[in-house]
Amino acid sequence: MDFNELYKMSYKMACEYLINKYGQPDKNYFNLNWVKQRISRTSEGIYCHHILENEYLNLSEISFAKEAPFEVQNKENLLYCNAVEHFILHLLIKKENPDMSHAGVVFTLCNCNALYDNKGGKELWKQNCFKSIKNLYNTYICFLADNYDDLLFDNNIIDRIVICYPKINRFDLLALKQIKPILEISKPILNDIRVYMDRPEGV
Repeated sequence: MDFNELYKMSYKMACEYLINKYGQPDKNYFNLNWVKQRISRTSEGIYCHHILENEYLNLSEISFAKEAPFEVQNKENLLYCNAVEHFILHLLIKKENPDMSHAGVVFTLCNCNALYDNKGGKELWKQNCFKSIKNLYNTYICFLADNYDDLLFDNNIIDRIVICYPKINRFDLLALKQIKPILEISKPILNDIRVYMDRPEGV
């Protein structure tokens, strides 16, 4: 299944598809003492996503997680996905609920672009995550080009993120202020998007 097909699904259907593809953790995300449990599969190049982030914000961070029912951390409310699939999940959340997941879209998109731009980087887990999407670059570019308008945020995105994340620190806020209207897509990736968008019809 390509990324456009995933994006045509509802958020619920996309989650079900990814659960069938990768399975689910055998432990909750946090234990009762709020210690993160060993459920990471970045050695396989995939991330853990909280399914109920369509209702609650940033559930992997303890300060936010404690404001939500503990059940959101249960293993049945978690799934695995690669970096681009993670980005699409947050896009689907935003599409179905425009008041949610602005920051999630920004950070997951920037993560995808950083993986491609840096070929993973120096850290082994990031190299693994890059390898899982390395051969999907052309599909990724096609997805960004085909859904370009959905990536454009209004000029109030920073204000929206700050409202959603009132505890955001000054460093993170300064980083967010660097985001352009099309978010942090690098010049090489933007050029590839333009080449795809300018291709002759039928190609």
